[in-house]
Amino acid sequence: MQIYDPAKAHASLRIRLPVDHRDRGNTPRYIHTSSKSQALIWSLVLASQGIPHKIVHLDSGYLLMVKDDHHGHARCQIDRYERENHLKKSCPPHQRTTKNSYKETIHITVWLTLLFSLTFLPSVRQTLFEAGCADAGAIISGQWWRAVTALTLHENAIHLLGNMIFGGIIMIGVCEELGDGAGWLFTLVSGMAGNLINAWAHQGNHISIGASTAVFGAVGILTVTRALSWSQSGFRKIITPVGAGLALLGFMGSSGQRTDLGAHFFGFTSGVVLGILFQKMGKLSTLFTRDSAQKFMGLAAALLVIFSWIVAIIKGRPVL
Repeated sequence: MQIYDPAKAHASLRIRLPVDHRDRGNTPRYIHTSSKSQALIWSLVLASQGIPHKIVHLDSGYLLMVKDDHHGHARCQIDRYERENHLKKSCPPHQRTTKNSYKETIHITVWLTLLFSLTFLPSVRQTLFEAGCADAGAIISGQWWRAVTALTLHENAIHLLGNMIFGGIIMIGVCEELGDGAGWLFTLVSGMAGNLINAWAHQGNHISIGASTAVFGAVGILTVTRALSWSQSGFRKIITPVGAGLALLGFMGSSGQRTDLGAHFFGFTSGVVLGILFQKMGKLSTLFTRDSAQKFMGLAAALLVIFSWIVAIIKGRPVL
């Protein structure tokens, strides 16, 4: 933005600029721009503040003509608009929390698959299953750790690979939205919460295993974070992630004779709640943008699983 002095550009003027010498307060002052669209935008800014003005077209561009009394206020409002508009352009509504690499997510998923496959070893299979499965009665009686350990146990290799492949794909999006550490921690907590609520809902003779509760927690997290991030783009953009999440829950979460529908539903619901919580927390704090914080949350997720298994082996009672 620049101040335009018409006295220095008579040769380019095709109109006579009005000047009222009877009242110096009414002497016109001019703000120049070479862009018609910018002149119209600035005109709207001034109109919104009740500042009287006119747009004058010249060969060299456009002038916003305002009275001398209003010139300072007009410049202040235009400067303020330009600063705010520049800030919005440099900081888009949806900004990724950290620099995320999908390769890191894939590597973690592969390592988890290998670690979980160790539970198939005949020498430890029965012991780990009895100590760590999500037995509703045991969880209700106080063995909360089973809500975590059950996520690492699977019926067979097909069950494990299905969860990890589908989960790995979803986790790429989750870690992109939340960051690596927060993504894995929130997903683990959603799976744990889903198993706890599912146990409370059954209250007794019900046993389940598998990472699918956490996988659908990740679906819930991704659904709500994408929906809230796209909310400024209109209703149709909100429907896209929400509809996709519900479709995944219905299609993948309800197939199979031994599918635990309650665990999938409660995992998904827990993920939605945690996704909303993340969005609210992200607006209040820059914590999630720090690499150190992301590493801490990732470590917390790993320690929660390790601690749960230590407690399960020490205190867990057989359930079969």
